[in-house]
Amino acid sequence: MINLVNAKSRFSRTASLGLAGFCLAAGLLAAASLPAGSAQAATERWTVVCGETACLADYQAPGLQILIAPERGTRRLRAIFRISHQAGANAPIAVQLDSGWKTSLMTSACNHLFCQAAVKLEATDEVLQRFRHDLEGVAAYRVNDGTVVARFSLKGFTHALSQIQ
Repeated sequence: MINLVNAKSRFSRTASLGLAGFCLAAGLLAAASLPAGSAQAATERWTVVCGETACLADYQAPGLQILIAPERGTRRLRAIFRISHQAGANAPIAVQLDSGWKTSLMTSACNHLFCQAAVKLEATDEVLQRFRHDLEGVAAYRVNDGTVVARFSLKGFTHALSQIQ
């Protein structure tokens, strides 16, 4: 699991890190599919963390953190994926939901704790809508010579999102 520092400080850094591209998945998950019943192993891990000026929805799983937060100075929401810092900058992240919907992101910024990929602002509404209707997903990325496949649950997502809007 990516263990991150103080929620307030990670929230304040979220908007300042660079933005990554958003495009259709082409690679890592092309042949992958979610096995039936895999959601039962995932628990509802969406939490809401509030700072001085805003709240964010946070999901943490082994090898993955997903943040949904307002863009600094606005009420417009952003979707941010954080993965192991060992993946490196400009690393692709393939995402697939149980409905079969796929996308690909690229990390844009890394530090000693994580690498981050933000969904483009104009694509965020579609991603949030798909998260509302699916039950689970996977994010896959490469570290050294291996592939990390991080499963995430979307149970509790809609409730967490309603608390930050």
